[in-house]
Amino acid sequence: MMPKESYTPSLQGFSYTVLIYIVMAFAPYVTVLLVNLVQEKENKLKELMRIMGTSDVAYWLSWVITYAVIMFFAVLVMNAITVPGGIFGGSNYIVMVIICYLYGITIIMMSFMFTPFFKNAKSAGLFASLITTIFGAIAIPLIIVDVPNQVKWALSLFSPTAFGLAISQVVC
Repeated sequence: MMPKESYTPSLQGFSYTVLIYIVMAFAPYVTVLLVNLVQEKENKLKELMRIMGTSDVAYWLSWVITYAVIMFFAVLVMNAITVPGGIFGGSNYIVMVIICYLYGITIIMMSFMFTPFFKNAKSAGLFASLITTIFGAIAIPLIIVDVPNQVKWALSLFSPTAFGLAISQVVC
């Protein structure tokens, strides 16, 4: 028999799958936050709090702090599973926590940005998960096809796309 070279499997499909799953791991936070904000708007609770003397800064800061703390612990748990598990190759745990936490903060702000456009909480929740998935999936063609850096930079203005591109650099 003739000797054969060793088989090394391609991890391309795995990296695309990890990219989508990591981006989608943050989608419930966007959905829940946007649904809660729109429900408050539907029930006119924000106006009620304003009548009671709550300032707009205190209202929005309470949401930011609440979800920033939730996001921090979720990122710690997620990275405690993925980094030692070898999903992110030999990347540093602290660097991955910082990258994921900053992405979490951007999707919190993205939820705030989408709030004025909705009057119905169910449609807001559907839109939030759909837009996060679509913008995260945009990163896959940017990785597969050789596109100019200007296009990558322009599409990276959407945080799920930028996070997907960053994760693809870590996984590959």
